[in-house]
Amino acid sequence: MGLFSTLRDALGLQRPLQMHDHTAPLALSDAARQRLQSLPDGSGVHVETVEVLNGRAVQVTEGDSQGPPAPEFDPLPLTASDADLDLLRGRTLDLRDDRWLISLQMELRGRETPNPDGRLYMASRPLGSGRPAFVTPDGELTGLPARLLAIDGVQSVLFRDNTVTVERVPDTPWDRLDRAVDAAIREHFLLCGGPVMGTEARGAEGELHTAVRQVIEERIAPAIHRDGGDIELVGIADGVVRVALTGACRSCPASSATLQHGVERTLKQAFPDQVERVEQV
Repeated sequence: MGLFSTLRDALGLQRPLQMHDHTAPLALSDAARQRLQSLPDGSGVHVETVEVLNGRAVQVTEGDSQGPPAPEFDPLPLTASDADLDLLRGRTLDLRDDRWLISLQMELRGRETPNPDGRLYMASRPLGSGRPAFVTPDGELTGLPARLLAIDGVQSVLFRDNTVTVERVPDTPWDRLDRAVDAAIREHFLLCGGPVMGTEARGAEGELHTAVRQVIEERIAPAIHRDGGDIELVGIADGVVRVALTGACRSCPASSATLQHGVERTLKQAFPDQVERVEQV
C-alpha cells in the first residue's frame, strides 16, 4: 500500500486481486520439504498450537519422532493433531535461516472512499463471514476487531467478505494506519484466527419488512458496499423506514444526500403507498 499503489488503482493499472484458498490444507515450502526429506530415521518435526492472548501460537519442534506422520504428509516425518491441522489451513510451514515458522500468503490493498475519514481495505482472503459485522470500541472485544480497534486513531471497523472498512479519528495519518492495519491482520491469521462472524439482522420480520429489506440488499446496498459502507434495515413504522449506516458511510459528509437521493427515493418508488420517508438511526 502507499502512494504508488493508490495511483495505480486510480489509473486502472492495478492487477486484479488474486484470492488465496484459506481452506487449503497446510502447505510445505520447498525448504521445509527438503529438510523433512533429509532427516535421519527416528527423527521428525511436530507442529502444535498453544493458546496465547488473542489467538493460538504455532510451535514447531524438530527432534525425535512423535509418532506416525499425518496422513496428508506421509511419508514425510511430520506430525500434528487433526485439530491443529484444521486451524492451520491456508498457511505454509516454512524453514528460513534454519528456523521453523508458519508463513501466510496474503495481499492487502487500501483505497479511498467518499468519506475522507474512511478507508476500504481489500484482502486476498476472507476477513468476514456471513452478514457484515460493524464494531466500535463499546463492549467486550476479541480477535481481529480487538486488534484493529486497539490501533491509535481507529474508531470503528466494518467487516464484509474479504474487506474491512476502517473509520479513523480525523487527521490521523493514513500511512501510519495502513502499516498498522496490515500488521494487525497478518498477526491475527498467523495466530490461527479466522474471519469475523456477522450478527443476525435486527428488526421484526413481516411482509413489508421483508420486501423492503430485499430492495435494500439488491438495489441500494451494492453501491454503498463499493464505497466502504453498509446499510441495515432497523425497522418500519407509520411509513417511516429506519436504517443504520455503518463503515465509511457512518460519518461521511455525503450520508444525508445518500439517504435522501438514493435510499429514500428508491424505497418511495418501490413502495409508493407504504414508505413516506427514511431516517438514519
